[in-house]
Amino acid sequence: MKLKLHLITPFIFFSIGLCAQKKKVTKPQPDASKIIQLSNSVIDLSNSYSKTLENYKNIASNVQSNVERLVKNPNLTPHAVRCDLTIQSSIQTAYTATLNAAPVFDEKMAIKKNVSEGENNIKSVSKWCTALSDYVSNKDFKDDKKLIKYNQINDSLLSNIKKSEISWRTAGHLASDAGNKAELALLKNSPIASFVIPMKKDLINLNAVFDMFQTKTPDVNTIKSALNTLKTSIETNKDISKKDTSKLKDAYYKSVYETFYRKCSSATESLNTVTDRLQEKKLDTANIESWFDSASSDYNNAVQSYNTFVSQ
Repeated sequence: MKLKLHLITPFIFFSIGLCAQKKKVTKPQPDASKIIQLSNSVIDLSNSYSKTLENYKNIASNVQSNVERLVKNPNLTPHAVRCDLTIQSSIQTAYTATLNAAPVFDEKMAIKKNVSEGENNIKSVSKWCTALSDYVSNKDFKDDKKLIKYNQINDSLLSNIKKSEISWRTAGHLASDAGNKAELALLKNSPIASFVIPMKKDLINLNAVFDMFQTKTPDVNTIKSALNTLKTSIETNKDISKKDTSKLKDAYYKSVYETFYRKCSSATESLNTVTDRLQEKKLDTANIESWFDSASSDYNNAVQSYNTFVSQ
């Protein structure tokens, strides 16, 4: 079963902690901060379009119910279909600006390609949504007894939604990877590098485990192996007694560090339970989703703790 994510963002992407790192950027590293800015703008764009695509899916589902109702009784009044879905122009502007400002890096061209494809597919989605709206408002269903025309329009709409989802998901993953690498480069010069670099790496690896569930049939053995490796890392890194806490701004951040690792540990335990439940002969979907939601909540809290910690 494919589990639905309830993380900070639809694709489990979280914006890189640039604001917290700005004061630590040294002259040789302006490129890293520009990559992080681009990464964050792509993630914001990706998340915004993902929400828009979910709304288009809801429209398609509602129209289907509407058409089924109208076919049974053509004299009923059709429900209006709205297709004027947009994203904030500021998000698009930020992406364009950060793309132009960012230096060349490994993922840049692929990011640009997938964003472009995603935008073009969104235009096609809008076009087919409008066709669906016209189908309903013009009452084409009266002559479309076998729903041949309706199915053609609906299939085209759903196909373009799927294509766009893939493009935005890919763009988001590439941006997240590039941003994480750039942030790790910046963190090397942080006075609290011995704290934040392990935290960031553990967060990236936890993120990767969540991503493993995003298939129809998650590979439980691979996930178990990744979780065991992550648990070992968490157990090693959470021991703050081996670190120089005098480098922390104040004692408060010691508790933030401990909270971060407590949430990471709790998330991995919940995900481990999910994998156990997925191996049962009779799947209890509600129970599995409950454990997954719990892991998602812990992950979100871990991200918040990380952002708080690096802000000192």
